[in-house]
Amino acid sequence: MIAGLPGLGITSLFYLLLAVLMPLYELTRALKGRSNATRWGLIAKVVFLAAGVALMLAGEYWVIENTVVRWVRSDPSAAGLVKAMTTVAPQLSIAPFVVLAVVIGSMYLMRLMQWLRESVRVTASQAALAVLLAAGPLFSSGPPGAAEAAPSAIAVYPPLGFDFAAAPDMIRGELETMDVFYQSYFDEMHGPKPDRAYGLALANQVLGIVRNDPTFIARAHALFEMQRGASAAAKQRQLAEFGMRYTDSLLTGVYKKVGDTAAVQPVSYVKDPGPTGPFTTIILGRSAIYVKRGAIVKTQVDRVTRDWAMARNPARVPWEFQVEDHVPWHEGEKSRELAELAGARIVPVWGMKATRVGARWYAPDASGAPRFEISPDKVRNYPSTIVVNDHSVIVNDTHGISAIAWDALDADLVMGCGDHKGKMDAAFYLAERGVNVYAPTDRLMGLLIGARTKGTIIGSAPIRKTADGAVIGNQAVSISVDEPIVVSTAEARYPLQYYDTPKRYFEALAAYANRPLKISAVEVTTYGQAMNVVEEARRLGAKVLGLRVKSKKEHDAVAAWLQEDPARRAILFHTAVYPDGYKLFFEFPRQTAFGDTRPVFE
Repeated sequence: MIAGLPGLGITSLFYLLLAVLMPLYELTRALKGRSNATRWGLIAKVVFLAAGVALMLAGEYWVIENTVVRWVRSDPSAAGLVKAMTTVAPQLSIAPFVVLAVVIGSMYLMRLMQWLRESVRVTASQAALAVLLAAGPLFSSGPPGAAEAAPSAIAVYPPLGFDFAAAPDMIRGELETMDVFYQSYFDEMHGPKPDRAYGLALANQVLGIVRNDPTFIARAHALFEMQRGASAAAKQRQLAEFGMRYTDSLLTGVYKKVGDTAAVQPVSYVKDPGPTGPFTTIILGRSAIYVKRGAIVKTQVDRVTRDWAMARNPARVPWEFQVEDHVPWHEGEKSRELAELAGARIVPVWGMKATRVGARWYAPDASGAPRFEISPDKVRNYPSTIVVNDHSVIVNDTHGISAIAWDALDADLVMGCGDHKGKMDAAFYLAERGVNVYAPTDRLMGLLIGARTKGTIIGSAPIRKTADGAVIGNQAVSISVDEPIVVSTAEARYPLQYYDTPKRYFEALAAYANRPLKISAVEVTTYGQAMNVVEEARRLGAKVLGLRVKSKKEHDAVAAWLQEDPARRAILFHTAVYPDGYKLFFEFPRQTAFGDTRPVFE
């Protein structure tokens, strides 16, 4: 037991220092969009307690100053003690701060030493396994599916054909540095409840692959095992088992081979015939999806519940959506709108089994047959993917309509990315069976113009509250077939390719209408800088603009153009997920619309 005045120890000073720094650190997170109300509530509680400690210290100082110190100074026999108090004591008062600095420095040094030890740690069993793998065919053919070439050093051994080496470049394209990525992961990697261990397992798996660090892979294995033992749901137990097997393979380099075992079931669009009689006007934007209160909305995991590349909720289980801590961009923000405006129940679809057929990857339909092609980077470049064998994987961070259609026929609405042909195939598949589809990122929406479906398919349209829920779309403008239309286009390379959406759509519209339209395409060469398209519309005197609006500069240019003449109209594509562009729908409700799959010809 140590006697002393309350609040004056090293622990109290450390607590006060942390309480001062916590709001400053959280403010930097808030500026990057990675904070939330729950974290601020915890910080407020800590700051309140720290303020109480500080007030207690001030009270102690006041009491001592006005009792003991005043009495000592008034006693002539205590001259020596007074001298010590005025000369030696002030110098000694800095001692706790010096000790605290040494403690904190030692803590960081120990953390660095531990990281260095873990980075080079090799267990005896791993070393023996490495020797056996290096010996390879000299001694045996190995277990079925063993890698043909043995790894040369103890590390993490991703499966052949998975380009995880490109992950750092992908991450740096979103965040400032890899250090920011790592720190964000470490901040979220707290001890989970056993039935929530799956998310933390994925976080460790991602770090182990990206850092080439087997320590994190071993931790992921243990966490998958924890989830398997604690889950009541059969799907969670099964996928945790797959995770355990995959982490074993990442540490050994041994993967199962099965070869091609399935054939792709193609999707064929059925369309209503285009206009057969004369018409002078095309109306875009009348299509609407009404989302009733309490509707079930099934959506993707990526950019909704989690975003592994942006290090948002990296340790969150993929199947759980929380309005108060969702991913606040793209489909995550649209999910929040639907939850708040319509009281919708947001259900992320996760654990999709992707199958490789030839050189391409396919998501299944509801029967389990491979049907919808997946953009390969959403399989091969996602380190949260679990590889089952050389022709099948489990995608946890599902992305796009194609990745979620297999488990969405019971939904009232399906929402996800729509910038790939396979995603449009999945949208048609769902709508043909009566499920409404909302794809706010709608680069390929022109493919579905005229699609004959029971459900409605809508692209980059606004969401508004109604008396009994919300409505998506229902914001129309009319275009004369004889007036010029200025649209953006771009080279097909990331991230510029999304600016070609307007040109794609209007060319598809002209083909469906079987009538040429006066389309003038203007190339965008710098991301977020499509103002040249607006200037070309002004130069030509055109009153119809087709554009993708992402940045504030683009918003300001379009807004100024629309304000100049109420007869001007803007058809917005791939815009609803960007706050600056999205505002235009509400600022100019009579002058803006979206790329409608059901145009009206009059």
